Amino acid sequence: MGRYICKARLLLAAFLLSFPAFPQTFTGTVSGRVVDREQLSFAGASVTLHNVEKDFERRTSTDATGEYHFQLIPPGTYRLKAEYPGFARSEINVEIVVATSVRADLTLRIQPAREEIKVLGEGAVSVQTENASLGQVITPHELTELPSLGRSLYDFIAIMPGATSSNDALGVGVAVDGGRTQSANYLLDGAENNEIFMSAPAMDVPLDSIQEFKVQTNHFSAEYGRNSGFTVNIVTKSGTNTLHGSLYDYFRNSAFAANTFDNNAHGLPRAVFNRHQFGGTIGGPVRKGKLFFFASTEAIRVRSSGPNNFFVPTPQLLAASSPGTQAIFERFPLPKNLSTTNVRNEFVCPYGFSCDPQSGGGLVSLPAFAFTSRIGPQDFGAGPPQNTILTIGHVDWVHGSKTQASVRYAIENKDQFAVAYQPYSTELDVPLYGHNQNVSINVIHAYSPRFATESRIAYDRVTGDPERFGGEGDSVPKPPIPSFSILNEPISLPGGSPDAFGPTNGYQFFQNNTYSVGKHVLRFGAQFVHLRQNYTFGIAGQIADAQFANTQGFVDGTVQLYSIAVDPKGHLPGESIDPPFGPPNFTRHYHYNEPALFIADTWRINPRLTLTPGLRWEYFGVFHSPGSEEVLDSISIRVAEQISWCKWPTAE
Repeated sequence: MGRYICKARLLLAAFLLSFPAFPQTFTGTVSGRVVDREQLSFAGASVTLHNVEKDFERRTSTDATGEYHFQLIPPGTYRLKAEYPGFARSEINVEIVVATSVRADLTLRIQPAREEIKVLGEGAVSVQTENASLGQVITPHELTELPSLGRSLYDFIAIMPGATSSNDALGVGVAVDGGRTQSANYLLDGAENNEIFMSAPAMDVPLDSIQEFKVQTNHFSAEYGRNSGFTVNIVTKSGTNTLHGSLYDYFRNSAFAANTFDNNAHGLPRAVFNRHQFGGTIGGPVRKGKLFFFASTEAIRVRSSGPNNFFVPTPQLLAASSPGTQAIFERFPLPKNLSTTNVRNEFVCPYGFSCDPQSGGGLVSLPAFAFTSRIGPQDFGAGPPQNTILTIGHVDWVHGSKTQASVRYAIENKDQFAVAYQPYSTELDVPLYGHNQNVSINVIHAYSPRFATESRIAYDRVTGDPERFGGEGDSVPKPPIPSFSILNEPISLPGGSPDAFGPTNGYQFFQNNTYSVGKHVLRFGAQFVHLRQNYTFGIAGQIADAQFANTQGFVDGTVQLYSIAVDPKGHLPGESIDPPFGPPNFTRHYHYNEPALFIADTWRINPRLTLTPGLRWEYFGVFHSPGSEEVLDSISIRVAEQISWCKWPTAE
């Protein structure tokens, strides 16, 4: 059944301890008070917020207490000014950063003086009294100056206070404040950017296309849903009134690396690798003050080859083995470059002989397993061999002082070459791919100085990232052969692997509204996400799993375990299935619906006390299958009820 989650949070904070209120949005807020030198407020003062880069502005006026509010403000650099008849104009610079509230008070003087200070959205803590959330904004300067081996923006989550390596190959490999690695929510320009199967980012974008991003780690208000560990909110760059661009190339080469200890010990050469990560950006006006564009593309080219080391059975061991064991190596014969010195001897009873294991009678000692090396593609320090393209395009339209609209399209195409994970044949090496895309349309409209809305629709198609666990997709079919192994032995035997995963289509709809009245700023909104998964579940049994108990079992051709999935024909575990037997269908097309509603209020009782109540309702819908697969849903639920350890929707 679906899970209903209802959050009711009533938070009382002294000394302006309040939360930002954004329903998975990237916009910020600016609020403050207009006073004179005696700290007396001005009611009806005119306040203007002017965007320096795009040359548009918002206007409002102060209320009876001298307070003003600007809601749903896109990140950027702004000039804030206040005016009142008989007083000199006061101006300050304000920088709005992603999903952050800024408080900026202005002082009007009778003398013709102008106040000139800079207010940073996240860098200057002294002006961040409106924000009690725990998190950090990573600026473009930090993104370009701090070292990142692969230039992935998600590497910078590791610099957050409380971030530790999770070592579980899930998500981005980082846990924050003791939370689960998977308990993260990834946003791209306010739209969800989640690979839901493994709770990882769905796609990367060029690092130089990032304006900034914020990692919020705790004290979530009702506006945030889905996961409670941490939220990564990324904002991409947009064009301005000035034409600008950049070119870059980052490279890694094995000429700067030493050989490994293992290679030196076996007299093997140093691996050869070369990585080029190059691209550029360009942005500017189509029509100054009205229409802007920005584009960024990045190519990643990795070539990497070197010795891959294995232990394999020897010809002597195969000669003493059963015809069934020898048949495994007919299609995929043993490598010819076996070591004559790095060999492990064992006592075995040759196939067809009678031996006494107690006395050792009949047992023979022979070289059983030998070291071998295969020169082939692998990650030797520059990442998996690959061709990858990251591209993003952004178009912004400003219609007067009340409306801003944007369209953004991002694509990631990653083709990862087959790597040498076994020594027998390139036929067993399978290339991988990850093709992801995300498009969003965002409209912000201020109906009045007190009421503004933000509407967003987004679509993404995600296959995952082969460099993250659970994100691989096979570019070509895998050989349908069993997976052979010897229990507790690090021996490489010919074997296949199951197909896994597939594309997910996501349709997202968001609506956010803000309304300020008196001392209250109300935020309320809704979202609806519809997901369509097309997955092939690569679980045990999709291909046969054949396991020998030990070396003697390998010689005898006797497996202690052999498992393969068959079509259950609607039967449950424990029930009998009549022949003929056939393979099941491991592919499913699940649909999910995820609606949510929220309402939150920021009630500024006085300059030193703010009350922030909030309520969120969120529903994670039960999966359901379309058409002829619908009958499998009821079987899956009944199996899950009987088998508590079954983690997959079907139990073929």
